[in-house]
Amino acid sequence: MHRSIQACVVVLSLFPFALPVRAQQVGDKVVVISDSVEIKVRQDVIDTTSAGAIFVVREVQGNRIGVNSVHGTGFIEKQHVILLSKAVSHWSEVIRSDPEDSAAYIGRGLAYRELREYDKAIADYSEALRLEPKSVAAYLNRGSVWSKKRDYDKAIADYTEAIRLDPKYAGAYSNRGAAWQTKGDYDKAIANYNEAIRLDPKDAVAYYNRGHAWQSKEDLGRAITDYSKALQLDPRFAPAFYNRGQASSSNGHYEDALADFNEAIRLEPKYARPYNGRAWIWATCPDAKFRDGKRAVESALRACELEAASGRSNIGTLAAAYAEAGDFENAIKWQLRAVEIASATEKAPLLTRLELFRSGKPFREEPKK
Repeated sequence: MHRSIQACVVVLSLFPFALPVRAQQVGDKVVVISDSVEIKVRQDVIDTTSAGAIFVVREVQGNRIGVNSVHGTGFIEKQHVILLSKAVSHWSEVIRSDPEDSAAYIGRGLAYRELREYDKAIADYSEALRLEPKSVAAYLNRGSVWSKKRDYDKAIADYTEAIRLDPKYAGAYSNRGAAWQTKGDYDKAIANYNEAIRLDPKDAVAYYNRGHAWQSKEDLGRAITDYSKALQLDPRFAPAFYNRGQASSSNGHYEDALADFNEAIRLEPKYARPYNGRAWIWATCPDAKFRDGKRAVESALRACELEAASGRSNIGTLAAAYAEAGDFENAIKWQLRAVEIASATEKAPLLTRLELFRSGKPFREEPKK
């Protein structure tokens, strides 16, 4: 399949203070080092975050940086963050000063998680739990790392324990829902997202994740409704635009889909998936008025540049784009690459498309009913 959709996972953190190192550039990953930091839009507080939380800098305004939270996009003061690259050494120093500081182990675990050193992260969360057996943050964050390691049963067990300790924490239900969804149990996923939304009706991520589950069940109407609610709560939520665009495309609403992909790109110019999504429409749409081989190739190439041409989805779209543009030599070249990296169960439709390109014909999606 050329399409992909995303789910989000919430991370909870509670930690002490430290000396700040200011991040200055959009795209930097930063770690909060103060407790109870307010995220604001103008003077209105939309969320509060704790030390150890990790954000990507979306915007810089003087002494403030723009970040995304579950309740929308807002700003925090630069003095409350350090660069992710400094986080492990920072928390290690805190631990050296006080080896019984469970929160510092959680902070270092968060940094290790973001740096993809998952075994070290789990070790730190487990040590935090030895020191503080009722730490909701440690269970929640360890669960997120088990999910990263694709051990979803252990993730669900940790999220369930976090819920037992704090039955009103919406993020734990969202995370458990995401784990059930990855296991393919969409009904259990939706039940968890429903509870997360009941507990926190302003949680854009919970609506987004439930939309993702409805989309996996091919209930596109409900998926679009939930993505739209997520965007109402957070108008800068680029993945929600992307996923809604995919749902609209699957429904045959190509104009709406292209508008959503374009908005996702405007918000996140280095976000590969919407480039791939619109390239697929421009290359393969059954309605000729939406096809544009030249733009399809440009957009597909950009998606491959951003993801280093590592995904079969992007490569397959690039092949289809070249075919629509009449460049069957490149279409065949990239389709062969897509076949090469596909799993055994994925190869059949790719080989069919390859033969189409070899016969000098572009690929067309079937018209939507």
